[in-house]
Amino acid sequence: MIGFRSSRGSDEYSQEQFFNAKLGRTVRSIRQAVLDGRKIVRWLHSQGYNKISVVGMCIGGTVAGLIAAQEEKVDKAVLMVSPGSPADLVWTAETMKSLRDRIEPVMSLEDLRTAWSLINLEMHLFGLTRPRLDMMFVLGKDDTITRPAASDRVIELLKKCNRSPEVLRLNCGHSSVGIFPYNIIAARKVLRFLKETPTLAELWDVRGFRYDFSEA
Repeated sequence: MIGFRSSRGSDEYSQEQFFNAKLGRTVRSIRQAVLDGRKIVRWLHSQGYNKISVVGMCIGGTVAGLIAAQEEKVDKAVLMVSPGSPADLVWTAETMKSLRDRIEPVMSLEDLRTAWSLINLEMHLFGLTRPRLDMMFVLGKDDTITRPAASDRVIELLKKCNRSPEVLRLNCGHSSVGIFPYNIIAARKVLRFLKETPTLAELWDVRGFRYDFSEA
């Protein structure tokens, strides 16, 4: 299993390292993350690992989804509170307001979706619906950063292609998915999806987990 997360950049105008008002830089950053992830997947496969899963949170989940769409050696993908459309994340997330304020005077949401179509999961349905790829989405019903409606569009498109993913909807927001008891619920469901049965000790360890969303 490979996990992905993102870290906050130092640029005062960028909410996250992956996102920047220089739109091409954003595409190149995510593309590089996907290429690096594919290299890891291929290396693991060369070492004899035949069942490889990718798991990601927030934009790390988008990266995991893009890797799964492009790399046939991936068997399962788990996207946790992850934007299917990075453009929609910038447009609607509370934490992205300063970046939106820089972009909106020169382009609309539809323009941004077009500019970032390469990193939009909705544009990678062919790879995401390939045989032998199973997907799971973990959503926060009260998420005001990665709003569930954007993920629901991807889920509905997958269903229309007869590839129904497993969906876990938690009664929490974005950051609280990493706080007890939601982290326990998510860990239990995700591990079951990955066919790894957690011990009570492992679940207890997760109880103390605090995901640092200030760096997500």
